[in-house]
Amino acid sequence: MKDQDPEDTKKQEEGADNADDGIPELVVDDRGFNISVYTYDQAKEELVLLMDQWPYGAAGNPGYEYIDCRNVIRIVSAQQAGTMTYYAYYMMENGEVFPYFGDISVYTLHHEDKNGNGVFDAGETYSADPVAYFVNGQEVSKDEFTSYQVAGDYKPLMGEKTLAELKAELD
Repeated sequence: MKDQDPEDTKKQEEGADNADDGIPELVVDDRGFNISVYTYDQAKEELVLLMDQWPYGAAGNPGYEYIDCRNVIRIVSAQQAGTMTYYAYYMMENGEVFPYFGDISVYTLHHEDKNGNGVFDAGETYSADPVAYFVNGQEVSKDEFTSYQVAGDYKPLMGEKTLAELKAELD
């Protein structure tokens, strides 16, 4: 954010954190570059940085999603020109963000991997729908794969107001 014009950086209050406190999070969205999320810790009476300039585009990540008031952030990354899709889930709790399922890697392949190398090769056919499901590099059933998904109504995690618009609402 320090290198960007603050008026161009979008900001928004979101319900990304738990609804119990009634205080939405502040999203600082430097579109196309990175995103930061702040929450208010009522006990400490201070603003806490949850996500510090998490990048867009890294590892095929087009953006971040969240479930309103459930403390869940999801990243869906398309790799190898869309023939492999990774899913990562994060929890927000006690002023921190951590992996929902620990160090577990969850992904799908969108091609029949005839030679088992995990790469889309000549002679293999692409499918818009997943053809194989993996947890920690081991092929699993769709049901087992689904058990590593956090279901919910996801929304894009992004800012919608400029800094000037947000300041005007607070005045």
